[in-house]
Amino acid sequence: MLEARVDAVRESTQLSTEQLRRICEAELLGVQGSEELREGGVPGQDRAEEALSFGVSMRRPGYHIFAVGPPGLGKHGQILKLLNEAAAARPAPDAWCYVFNFEQPRAPRALRLEAGRATALKKTLAELMEALNDALPRALESPEYIATRREIDERYESRQKEELEAIRKKAEAHDVAVIQTPSGVVMAPVVDGEVLGPMAFQELDPKERTRFEDALEALHTELDDSLRALAGQESEHRQKVEALEEATVRAEVSARLKPVREAFADHDPVVTYLNALEDDLVEHAEAFVASEGGGQAGQLLGLGAAQGKDELLRRYQVNVLYEDREAEGAPVIQEHHPNFENLFGRIDHRANLGAISTDFTMIRPGALHRANGGFLVLDVRQVLMQPMVWEQLKRALRAGELRVESPAQTLGLFSTQSLEPEPVKLDVKVVLVGERRLYYLLEAFDPDVSDLFKVMADFEESVERDTELDGFLSLIAQRSAELETAPLDAGALARLVEWGARQAEDAQKLSVAVERIDELLSEADWQREQRDAERVQTRDVQSALEARRRRASRLRDRITEAMQRDILHVQLEGKKTAQINGLSVMELGGERFGRPSRITASVQVGQGQVLDIEREVELSGALHAKGVLILGGYLGQAFGRERPLALSARLVFEQSYGGVDGDSASVAETLALLSALSELELRQDLAVTGSMDQHGRVQAIGGVNAKIEGFYELCKTRGLTGTQGVVIPASNAQHLMVSEEVVEAVRAGKFFIYAVETVHQAVTLIFDRPAGRRTEAGTFEEGTVFYEVERRLEALAEASRRFRTGAQPATLARPPHEPESPQPPEPDPPAARDARPRRIPTWRRRR
Repeated sequence: MLEARVDAVRESTQLSTEQLRRICEAELLGVQGSEELREGGVPGQDRAEEALSFGVSMRRPGYHIFAVGPPGLGKHGQILKLLNEAAAARPAPDAWCYVFNFEQPRAPRALRLEAGRATALKKTLAELMEALNDALPRALESPEYIATRREIDERYESRQKEELEAIRKKAEAHDVAVIQTPSGVVMAPVVDGEVLGPMAFQELDPKERTRFEDALEALHTELDDSLRALAGQESEHRQKVEALEEATVRAEVSARLKPVREAFADHDPVVTYLNALEDDLVEHAEAFVASEGGGQAGQLLGLGAAQGKDELLRRYQVNVLYEDREAEGAPVIQEHHPNFENLFGRIDHRANLGAISTDFTMIRPGALHRANGGFLVLDVRQVLMQPMVWEQLKRALRAGELRVESPAQTLGLFSTQSLEPEPVKLDVKVVLVGERRLYYLLEAFDPDVSDLFKVMADFEESVERDTELDGFLSLIAQRSAELETAPLDAGALARLVEWGARQAEDAQKLSVAVERIDELLSEADWQREQRDAERVQTRDVQSALEARRRRASRLRDRITEAMQRDILHVQLEGKKTAQINGLSVMELGGERFGRPSRITASVQVGQGQVLDIEREVELSGALHAKGVLILGGYLGQAFGRERPLALSARLVFEQSYGGVDGDSASVAETLALLSALSELELRQDLAVTGSMDQHGRVQAIGGVNAKIEGFYELCKTRGLTGTQGVVIPASNAQHLMVSEEVVEAVRAGKFFIYAVETVHQAVTLIFDRPAGRRTEAGTFEEGTVFYEVERRLEALAEASRRFRTGAQPATLARPPHEPESPQPPEPDPPAARDARPRRIPTWRRRR
């Protein structure tokens, strides 16, 4: 009767070969090759595309976009495609340029001009400066200017001569000569028609000398008055000359600026700038008149004048930040290295004779300047890795303006003089691209995210296989054409469909990880080239997959070798008490490998504790600890409703030298603990994976295909016995896409896969006897696993009671049909101990 119940459970849970792998028949695809397929984008992204369309069309502040999804989906490509389509329908944005601020030189002015006009203004003013460089010297040498200047000079010289002549006549009346020298006017006495020198003057008669001294003093007074009058006339003369030069220069400059003013008459800021430009040109007109000097000193002075002229001419330039005159529509910019300067711009410096200087022409644009009026795509991980970029980006988006400043200025670290350019208005739609975890963390800890990035575009990593098969094939065709690979035949397409389901870890879905698809297409095409074939066939795809798996399998092969040599102890035959084969998954180089893990349990008298040794030594994560606590809850619900559990249990992953996390070993740990309690043996030819709830229902886990294949490969290496297999949750049956080799082994009856819904079914399969049901008397059926468990628990409770009351403890009753437990084995020899793997792997094993 009990054996029949075991057979019934085994038959009801055993999966057929059709349930292990959903085959894609090449004939059912309806095409002979990929060249017959219509090229298309990534299927199943309707939700993300709707969010992107909404975010792009919403022009209100704060509706920037945060696109989320796992890496490898080709999110950037899909986003750029949609943005380019939206940008083509928009007008070209205005251009921004910086010009010199004649009132505050340290604060360059920002001018906003329609598309194309900024470059036109820059070119026009450059041509104007070249024209003035020739026109101003000519204007100051024109006949009109020379005649007017001569008239002014002659009038001044005439008045100067009249004043000196009047003084000379008075001096002659007193026998005094008035002499003009390079250093000024000198008066000296005259005797007998000859000018006396200082020595001759001292030899004169004292009376005569006194007369001359009185006369000279009076004449000097009049001379000083005359010279002061002449100084005033000279100042008046200079003012008239300057007024003449200014009028001449202004007339020339105004005439040259007239076409520019007319071209930009509709733009008041430009007109205001041109007016200030005219005034400054008139003020510094002398820089346009070349002066030459002779000799080495003259050459040095000429060099300094040239440098001064170049520096002066730079102030009349126009610094266009960014303007793509050939582009149609709004810009779409993707910044791959979003550091502070690449994103927000910078101010360069130049070295001149050992001094560092800068001006508004050294202002350089950033990605935000180039994307202004359009769209900017950034990788959020790269943004967060750059110092100060995240906060400055939020500040710019919140203020709606963009300042060009150095990080030191932003932090206020330096007080040295630098440029402070006028900020430009910022009108850009920012699209951040990153993983879901980053988005959730930022939204939880940064309140600005929900204010600035109100639109989340969530990309799907897998699509429904039945409804999106055509879309998946269209994606394959599009990527093949993009990569310029050879056409794929129907068999290769069918193999790619099966691979897509395996990547999705679900027979009902297909992975749309574009990067992985590109890799496989490229590698399969390389395999085709080695055969010198014209089309990619099934064997090319299969060879590419096998080669990729082999490249990443070194550590897996070493672990398998250690198990084969019995360095890592894994028993694949017979039965053993309190020991079971669990299954875990490693992910290396993009490939997932399953491996068995030996789990053991021990039980002694205690107070109901279930101790997780991995947790105690901090080698397990929170999910594994949760699974052990659920296990304890299940034991209490199944066996402790009427009495406390007087046990102390310990669970451990034997020879585990790395981290363990996940709850997929909960069922295996439960079975090992039940075996330790009942002292019944467990089948070692079956491996178990699955999580569970407190009521004994088995729940789905991840990596089920890799776990099955990992255990199968180890069994095949040691030799298949015809009884080996894997127990998985029934809810994982829909995810199965195991290899064809495993399917053939199951078809040949050499390997088995069981899918269980409850712990009771798993107990029946592993113990080769029913789990047991409670009878009307409230006890479990005799001969069942739970009957033996309950007997042992009663004995433990009795031993605990005797210990607490001080009575002589009784020997725990042992079922008569169970042999005595063997003595512990001798320790491994030194060579074997030395060969054990140490805690070298850094990967964390996920069960």
